Amino acid sequence: MKIRLGPEFKKYLSDNFITVNSLADELGFSRQGLHKIVTGKTKRPYNSTLTKLADYLNLALGSDKDGVYFDTDVKRNGSGGIVEIDRSGEILSNKIMTVLAEKGLSISELASQIGKPEKTTKKYLNSSDPVMPDIPTLKKIAQALEVSVDFLISDDQSELKKKILEKLRLILEEEKNQAVIQFKRRLPKDPEERSRRLRRLLDVVEVASPEGLDFFEFLTSMECLLIEDEWVMPHLQQLTSDYLAIKDIKNLWQINNYKELTIVAATSTTRYTGEYEQPATGIGQVRALAILSESLTKGYGHLSVNNIYLSRDSLQDRLETDLILLGGTKNNQLTKAFLKEIEDKQPAVQIGSAIHWRKKQKGKWHESSVHSGRIEEKQVIDDYGLIVRCRNPFTFKNKTIVLLAGSHTYGVIAAAKYFAENMVNDLDFETLKSNNLTVLVKAKVMDEYPVSLKVVKSHKW
Repeated sequence: MKIRLGPEFKKYLSDNFITVNSLADELGFSRQGLHKIVTGKTKRPYNSTLTKLADYLNLALGSDKDGVYFDTDVKRNGSGGIVEIDRSGEILSNKIMTVLAEKGLSISELASQIGKPEKTTKKYLNSSDPVMPDIPTLKKIAQALEVSVDFLISDDQSELKKKILEKLRLILEEEKNQAVIQFKRRLPKDPEERSRRLRRLLDVVEVASPEGLDFFEFLTSMECLLIEDEWVMPHLQQLTSDYLAIKDIKNLWQINNYKELTIVAATSTTRYTGEYEQPATGIGQVRALAILSESLTKGYGHLSVNNIYLSRDSLQDRLETDLILLGGTKNNQLTKAFLKEIEDKQPAVQIGSAIHWRKKQKGKWHESSVHSGRIEEKQVIDDYGLIVRCRNPFTFKNKTIVLLAGSHTYGVIAAAKYFAENMVNDLDFETLKSNNLTVLVKAKVMDEYPVSLKVVKSHKW
């Protein structure tokens, strides 16, 4: 016998000595919510909710033209005892609304083209309880929207949608993706609620994906589709924003193997402990590294201190990894070797504390200007920072070197600050992506910290 939600279902529960409250408690539903479902006030309950009810009561679940029902004559057996619920009206409604949005058509315009009153047409598009049109009308709708009838009523995903859904699934499961980690942290802690909300996110992607767009280009264009969803859109926008920020960071650093990234700080001083000489770096390199670590962690994840060396350390094969060099030629011998290696390719050289900027004429570099930090009363008043990002010249592998040097210690901090915080905004994406770069920045020094940064010279090569 078929029993439907409403008086019939409520009577069935009563006859079997089951109260709505006890059923809600057993299944983990809210009592008020389940009461609305049992009495038929909730017009289209979630399929997962109905499945849980059917499982608990050991009844088959099905649907016909009159709606969903539970069959007391067919016991649920886990796989064969469930009858597919008819969602054709819901599928049709979603498909029509999607195509209307893509074509910029209104419901009234569709009604006019299919020869139906607008009120009747709206019934086909009712998201909670859509009405299926007859076959002739369905053909007219397909013709008006320039799609096939099969497309409108089929629940099969196109290959593009399958790919997009698979991409999103992989991204959401990829724990190393920092944007997704932040996105997951904003999800509710309750597993069932998390699952439901992520499913809603997937549904939005599935319905709205425009053909031919890269997945993340699609994410950035979602807002244009005017999808009104109090939960999905803000989180989707945040995911997109986080991803694009990380994409910019990775485009800036161009690190190929983060696990092997080697940071080499200048050996600014050595002190005798009474037993041995202990090398140390300066406060400028420490502050610069603190600035850089925030950018690196956001883009790539945790930065291992095991990968941080002093310039007097033996690097051996680490010279062929991605490298970050901190400090100028005076205290960092690797900086000196690096600038010597690339001196024919770009304009900057450093001699002592002075940074020389050259111009190329007739195939040869000629000195143009000299930049050195200004000191008054034994205090640095302003300083210059040098940034170089290019392919690692110490290896044939596809590795990157980022040099952050300065005329004095504040210049190193200024270079790190500009590189990590300003460079992405000042240079367009393609310039960052496609070129080796040399940049000279100037900063005022106040309270032993560089401020008012500005670019003095720049060169892409």
